[in-house]
Amino acid sequence: MYADTTTDSMKKAAEETDRRRQIQKEYNTKYGIVPKSIQRQIGENIFDLDVRRPSGRRTSFDLTKMSKQMSKEKLKQELEEEMLEAAKTLDFEKAAEIRDLIKNIQ
Repeated sequence: MYADTTTDSMKKAAEETDRRRQIQKEYNTKYGIVPKSIQRQIGENIFDLDVRRPSGRRTSFDLTKMSKQMSKEKLKQELEEEMLEAAKTLDFEKAAEIRDLIKNIQ
């Protein structure tokens, strides 16, 4: 949180966070749990995309199969077209997912 002054609600939120953090630490100590970050490879979980076509029909893409059959550039081009199509149909969440996937492919 960023502010010039600390309000009562900000102070309460910080205290609640500290209280919960302390409970979690005690639980971890009691059961011998050592917290660690999740380790994943980039592109490990290429997911199925469900994209709307101009007809309103939904189409699923299995990107794992597609990536094996297409070159990177061809796959990127196909995904960019689908991203633009999703944006045109105002499905911005899907467009953002496709955008992120394109970034991972590069």
